[in-house]
Amino acid sequence: MADQHGQPTSGTGNIRKRKVSDDIIDSTVAETKFRKTSKNPPKVAEDVTVLRNKDIRAEAKSLDHGQLPIDILLLTVKDCEFLACLSFMTSFTKRYENDLGFVYIGSMCESSVNMKIAVMKCRMGAAVPGGSAGVVRDAVKALTPKAVFCVGYCGGLNPAKVKLGDVVISEKLITYAPSKVTQNGIEELGDRVPPSTKLGKLILNAADGWEAPLQDPAELEVEVKRGALLSGPQMVDNNELRKALIKRFPNGIAIEMEGEGVYGAAHDLGVEWIIIKGVSDFADGTKSETNSWRPFASLMAASLVAHILQNPIIFENWGHYNDGKSSLLSSLGERVLQSSHREPASQSNDSKTRVSSGKVIKDGVPTSDDLQHLSLKLGTSWKPLARCLKFDKASITVFHKENEEFTEKALSMLQKWKAKYGSGATFRVLHDALCDERVCQRELAEQFCYC
Repeated sequence: MADQHGQPTSGTGNIRKRKVSDDIIDSTVAETKFRKTSKNPPKVAEDVTVLRNKDIRAEAKSLDHGQLPIDILLLTVKDCEFLACLSFMTSFTKRYENDLGFVYIGSMCESSVNMKIAVMKCRMGAAVPGGSAGVVRDAVKALTPKAVFCVGYCGGLNPAKVKLGDVVISEKLITYAPSKVTQNGIEELGDRVPPSTKLGKLILNAADGWEAPLQDPAELEVEVKRGALLSGPQMVDNNELRKALIKRFPNGIAIEMEGEGVYGAAHDLGVEWIIIKGVSDFADGTKSETNSWRPFASLMAASLVAHILQNPIIFENWGHYNDGKSSLLSSLGERVLQSSHREPASQSNDSKTRVSSGKVIKDGVPTSDDLQHLSLKLGTSWKPLARCLKFDKASITVFHKENEEFTEKALSMLQKWKAKYGSGATFRVLHDALCDERVCQRELAEQFCYC
């Protein structure tokens, strides 16, 4: 007997309820299909500069008042997750603080409203020393962000619900490890929590207008999936365990290890939090076969996060943790103050070349040697500098495509700037561009543009 839609029904006229075993069957069918069609991930768009470890040449400086408070903290674990986030930064500086380690601070948008983004790494897992729980707790108290995003790659639980490369947003986080095993089965003791209030509303439209940065979008339809994300201490790569988790949590679509620590620390401190990760495997014993998907999945997740952060006006009225009062204030008290980073207003609109430090900006035009030496130091900052020097997107794309190394991209751009503007390509113009908040290279400005 069937209803009007062709669905089987019982004798009482009720539609047959879907069983957990159906999800496992669907998962198995999709898994078989996946293994037959799995291949390397598609290439990312040419205008995305994917950073490598060797590209991160910035010299570390001490964290000081000028970088605080930050607005958003991005937490990563693996190198590919960390590099994916930095690849979507328009500029960044490398900072160090004894209690935190390295912190990369910069921007992810080109808006006139500058929003400070910090990127950090933690160890795999939540409760381990250096894991997500402890790092988030220390970083929030020190950097006083408005929100914490955990970004990277995860394992998909059910190939019928997600595919490789899809980006999962934790519409619900389930801590699956706490449980009580009885003769009657497993009693779940873990938490099942939605994200924090503001981000919970924001993620409803997170995918609006986002396009996966692919060379050929037709090669793979990368989708954003909001759903239940399992988080726990195990790195799951066993098909029987995966099926057992599906049976226990039929609504779960993916699994990872750091979310429970992010949630616990952020919840205790009253800070907004969310987990956004790309699917790189299916936790079924074949992780090693999809290793190449980890950097790709991380890039897709970081791209979506960068898309969300392109509208800083959304976060403008969100409060900083502890009203922006850092736990590091006493240790930073003797360091450079924010006011020392700003030029006095009386000099901001005149033609004087003397700056607040008493140093004088060089007259004239930089030589070819000057530009070559500067290009060796710029790193990823060459692109926001190009925007400040009035190059359009098409020209910047040409510099990017025609040159492989960052030093070559930077030198090509600087030489073109000098040829284009001639006597107008002065040390003063270069200084102001380097000091622009989108570039954040005041130290380079002082090094190359002062007498």
